Amino acid sequence: MMTTFRMSRVASLAAALVIVVRPAALRAQFPATAPAAAPIKPAAFPPFQEATLPNGMRLLVVHSGKQPVVAVSLSFAAGTVYDPAGKAGLSQMVAMLLTKGAGARTAEQVANDIEGVGGSISAASTPDFLTIRADVLSDDARLAFSLLADAVIRPALPASELELLRTQALSSLTLELSRPASLADRAFARGLFGQHPYGRRDEPASVKAITRDDLVAFQKARLRPTGALLVVA
Repeated sequence: MMTTFRMSRVASLAAALVIVVRPAALRAQFPATAPAAAPIKPAAFPPFQEATLPNGMRLLVVHSGKQPVVAVSLSFAAGTVYDPAGKAGLSQMVAMLLTKGAGARTAEQVANDIEGVGGSISAASTPDFLTIRADVLSDDARLAFSLLADAVIRPALPASELELLRTQALSSLTLELSRPASLADRAFARGLFGQHPYGRRDEPASVKAITRDDLVAFQKARLRPTGALLVVA
């Protein structure tokens, strides 16, 4: 028992020495002054083709034969800054519902079609843009374009999916508003941007106020070809 006690004392002393010595050792490893800045190098982008279509949509095409895959991304000026007053969260809801049925396909059919070819489709809203993206094998490019076209031009925006999404959004908000870091982020945004839409965040009241008519009106007003960006890689 005495031997065990002495070993424990030695281990504690060694740990204390490490704690004391470590800062000095770290100072020896790092110089007192920062190194000179390296020259700025231009970003290396792959070659691409660019065009503006007759309907006003901007098109970028990047071609590479390394992999037999196609990624299609379509972005609109329809981010959260375009949410109407009192309806914060509308853009995000539209993005989430675009793939929940569109054209002649139900939500289940959209999922079956894209998963049946091993692809994926998703949409998301950032402060400035709403973007929908599909990734498929090259042989299934036609399906990707068909799904994206239906999603942005002929979305079903079903009321049942809206209510399910609303329930999920309110649950997420309840959790978010219980976290100090989230509250601090909201306060910082309000302090930094004031009344600008960048400082706005969705609230339970705004999520509850969103109707299907709001979704349809937003989709028709904001998801337009003029000013949109289509990137095909």
